[in-house]
Amino acid sequence: MILDAALAAAAALACVIFAAWIYRFNEVPLDVPLAYSGDALYYGALIKGVIENGWYLHNPSLGAPFGLDMGPFPMSDNTHFAMLWLIGLFTDEFGSALNVFYLTSFATAAISAFVSMRWMGLNRLFSLCGAILYSLQAYHFLRGGHLFLASYFCLPIFSAFAMGIFAATESSQLSTKSLLGYALLLAVAAGCGIYYALFASLLIGFAAIAGSVEHGCWRPMRLGLAAGLIILIATTASLAPYLQAIHDTTLDGNLTQRDAVETERYGLRMIQMALPTPFHQNDSFRKQADEYRSRAPNVTENRTASIGLIAFLGFMGSLIYVLQRFPAQDPTLRRLGVLNLIAFLFATIGGFASLFAWFATAQFRAPNRISILIAFLSLCFFLLILQNALKKIRRGTLRHAASFAAFLAMLAFGTWDQSLAKSNLLKSNQVIYEHDRASADAIMHHLSPGSRVYQLPYVPYPEAAPLHAEGHTGLMRRFLHSKGIAWSYGSMKFSAVDQWIRRMELSPLRERLGKLAASDFDAVLVERRAYADNGKSVEAELQDYLGPPAMTCPDQSCSLFRLKAFSETEASPLLSTALGSGYSAWETANPGWRSATLKGSRASIQLLNPLKQTIVSRLNLDISTPAPIGLEIWRGGELLHSWNSHNPSSLDMTFELAPGINSLDLRFRGIDNDGMPIIAPAGIRLSKPVIGAVDTPLHLREFQKQVAEADRIFSPN
Repeated sequence: MILDAALAAAAALACVIFAAWIYRFNEVPLDVPLAYSGDALYYGALIKGVIENGWYLHNPSLGAPFGLDMGPFPMSDNTHFAMLWLIGLFTDEFGSALNVFYLTSFATAAISAFVSMRWMGLNRLFSLCGAILYSLQAYHFLRGGHLFLASYFCLPIFSAFAMGIFAATESSQLSTKSLLGYALLLAVAAGCGIYYALFASLLIGFAAIAGSVEHGCWRPMRLGLAAGLIILIATTASLAPYLQAIHDTTLDGNLTQRDAVETERYGLRMIQMALPTPFHQNDSFRKQADEYRSRAPNVTENRTASIGLIAFLGFMGSLIYVLQRFPAQDPTLRRLGVLNLIAFLFATIGGFASLFAWFATAQFRAPNRISILIAFLSLCFFLLILQNALKKIRRGTLRHAASFAAFLAMLAFGTWDQSLAKSNLLKSNQVIYEHDRASADAIMHHLSPGSRVYQLPYVPYPEAAPLHAEGHTGLMRRFLHSKGIAWSYGSMKFSAVDQWIRRMELSPLRERLGKLAASDFDAVLVERRAYADNGKSVEAELQDYLGPPAMTCPDQSCSLFRLKAFSETEASPLLSTALGSGYSAWETANPGWRSATLKGSRASIQLLNPLKQTIVSRLNLDISTPAPIGLEIWRGGELLHSWNSHNPSSLDMTFELAPGINSLDLRFRGIDNDGMPIIAPAGIRLSKPVIGAVDTPLHLREFQKQVAEADRIFSPN
């Protein structure tokens, strides 16, 4: 046991050192992130949010003036966020936390692989070799930008569970303590992302069915159902904020729109598993991968599927072993082969994943990500075959020498074949990173803590097309390097906050500046790289109203305009509303009209006050229903209004509105001929309500026109 622990620790340390050597971590400061573009900036924001706020769900420094709420975006990574929280106890730099998490993922992958391989019957030497080769897969190096996908230590755990369930019989019993330990381990593994949980469910589910058929008993099925239930509970717990968010709010569009055909685009290809990595150390091998990428259609992220020659030989051998049905088959080898076959049939282009996308849900559009699970199963198969072959050598000394020679040969060739050439990525990132940090320092020098900055142009978050020379998450760099500043970028797409910003964007520039100043914004930042003309036109227009910029970023990537000197006597804050819970989707069939149908007798409305103080506000609400109804409006435990009406009707009321997002609870009741309350009919419609300050009310017709125009301009299509 002690020797196993020491070898697992040695494998973990070796993999971390090797990865650090590949990326030259010794040549740059630790706070320079390994990945610093595209999706990596999204993960950087999550990490900084965890460090500053304790968790990732709410970030008051993004989506100003109301903050970023990550609830509507489904994430099933509680284990990863807990790891980041622990890392954040020792550093307040997002780059350092990102790098430590990434390097730690090499250690955790090696440890879980070593333990699982030992459990499957591999000796210590081959388990050590397999653990290192699994941790140093090309997939690991190529997934640095998708930080949570690079943390795949859960897959050996899932594989061991699937193999154990496959082999279970009625005579194989476990103590209660062991069962509880396994349940906890499975729950932790299930918190490592929705894709890996799906792959686990696929393997464990098949193993349970096949095991019950093979052994003629129900125990594998019972264990499989129990394991599936634990994965479901753990995944649901991770997704609880998302489930709560979609219950409490009616988004103004589909946040995670996916198309079933995307599974073909992001499907798994056997040839890409066999080809060398696109960043191989050997020039000729690298050219092979480049030639395929340049000529084959739909080469996407599936190019990360290369599993190395050793694992690919294990993959092909496992399929042949299962399909040929050799006499006196080793049950462990056969089960590994069957699971490999199932995984491949699921993920390959046109496979079961496509059927799943067309007939169930298209949210799992990248089945190629199962390649790293196939790599583990294939390494186990290859090493077990070799171990069994070496056992036939009768002389112990010769057998040990041959095993050690095979260990060294596989380790040397495998690490060379799978890993990338030494990378200058960190040094390249350091240049951009230091430019961005200098720009943030200059901005913070001109603004006091607590300032709000409106970023131009508007860019949806989190998924949007790149704007000119700026990446799709490039505006996030300002937040990553600043403290005490609230940025408008980062409002969750289609949320109430995003609707507020889209409405702001519809105003002419002079009017918009007035609304921003009145809404307690302190400055406007022009992100030059996001404009075709490097921001020259918008800067010239801003100078007409605000004068010269207060500063220009040292790297010339942005310019800052102060709003404090702006004088607009007619300016007023932008007060807005959004639908909360209790509605069906938006209905926009009629031009200029925008409504939503109630699902039942309870609903809520969100009222947005961008100011830092409470104000007296005015709400106008139009209601259309085929029958008389009653209505009570509550805020918290306070009844604000009680009202009865016939169709059509309008309600106009004033009350105090606190800073931020306020929620009003609407309780409808229908009245039948006997005077007994009934559930309000589904035909009740609420026009999107109008809210304004008492002295500057907005009119319903004007508001509906603005919303319809926002739909046209900011449509995701």
